[in-house]
Amino acid sequence: MRNEAWAALARYLPPTVQDQLMLVTVSGTEIALQSILRVEADFMVIKGRLSGSQEMGRVFFLPYVQIDYLGTQKPLKDSEYEELFGALIVPAQGAVSEPTSAADAEQVVPTPAVGVSNGATPSYSSLPSVAGGSGSRPVMRSAVLERFRARNGNASGPPSPRPGEGS
Repeated sequence: MRNEAWAALARYLPPTVQDQLMLVTVSGTEIALQSILRVEADFMVIKGRLSGSQEMGRVFFLPYVQIDYLGTQKPLKDSEYEELFGALIVPAQGAVSEPTSAADAEQVVPTPAVGVSNGATPSYSSLPSVAGGSGSRPVMRSAVLERFRARNGNASGPPSPRPGEGS
């Protein structure tokens, strides 16, 4: 499956269903999913546990090319499948999978606040939001970094060498 399709599926899954899924990697590692923390173009960040272990809450940075399949841990009736996945639209190859409605925008996984280490749930209301967008989605770090580089006149060049490095 293409990266765009995996990303669209990950964004589509409501949080109430995420803990009922299991993910299997191409190496055969099975991960019992707890939640999807972040969805990017090439990878996603998930919280879960390795199947067969009791250690919950581990965080995995998982490239889409390493995902073999995603499935349910419990049987799913046909009517439940239609209710859950009936409206899923997989983007065409090469298309960017952005939310198309306000309901879809709410399911975009926000970027966690930096420095949250006490186990508390981060507050996303303090993060800057995309100007002109529907709702108040947090700005992705890559977009902030691009604006910072453009403001400093270093939009596309390599980073400056540190003092004492180079020639």
